[in-house]
Amino acid sequence: MNSFKHRVKQRKSALQRKRIDKFRILQSLGTHIKEIGKVSTAGYKVTYTGGDVCEHKVGINYETEINYICDKKVEFGRPKLLDWPGKSGKIDLEKEKPCTFIFEWRSKRACSQCTANDVE
Repeated sequence: MNSFKHRVKQRKSALQRKRIDKFRILQSLGTHIKEIGKVSTAGYKVTYTGGDVCEHKVGINYETEINYICDKKVEFGRPKLLDWPGKSGKIDLEKEKPCTFIFEWRSKRACSQCTANDVE
């Protein structure tokens, strides 16, 4: 009986590890906000730096750009991956940003909440 309980416990433990691994971060694409730019009534862009070391170019870390687009029809939305290193099947090391992932995120939350006159 003790042997059976031990096997059940081991099986549960393995399942829990599998679930945790499923949600594990495999590659950091950036953790620090580098810049908030292109702010307008249409949305804004946030650039994150400090990702893991880019495997495609020495001395560079991964970065992420998220273009938040004002879309009053979408409550929260979700990010859509637009461009990434190797999208075309090869890595162009001459490309301006060979280690940058670019996302678009449509949401009414990206719409301007105030105007320039509201801010001193």
